[in-house]
This record gives sequence, structure tokens and C-alpha cells, in this order.
Amino acid sequence: MSWDPSPIKLTYGDLDRPYEEGAAEYQDLMEKQVRLWMLERWRAFQAVQAMKAAPEAEKTPAGELPAVASFW
Repeated sequence: MSWDPSPIKLTYGDLDRPYEEGAAEYQDLMEKQVRLWMLERWRAFQAVQAMKAAPEAEKTPAGELPAVASFW
């Protein structure tokens, strides 16, 4: 058995991947998260606008269940 003078390379899974590959994956995840956040905010905005636009007569009286509204 001969001795190999080259340094020992320790492997740590994802840390061995090239930086660019990890950075691109991180960027994709951040873009998906931003799109989901924007969609959530848009739906909340639409719900508030619908509540503001509903006339008093259409608002549900106390004790009654609201009608199911379709947003699609």
C-alpha cells in the first residue's frame, strides 16, 4: 500500500456543488416564494375590496350563514 501525498478531500454533500448551481437554485426558490406571497396579498386585497363594495343589504344579518361566493 502506497502513501498518496495529495490532500484528503472531505465531502459535505451540497457544499461540494459549484457555487453557481447552488445560487441559481436559491434564486429560483426565492422567486417562487415571492410569487406565492404576491398571490396571497392579491387575494387578501380582493377579499377586502369585495367586503367594501358589498352594500349593507347584502351583508349577512347576525345569526345567518353567509352565502358561498365563487371567486373563479
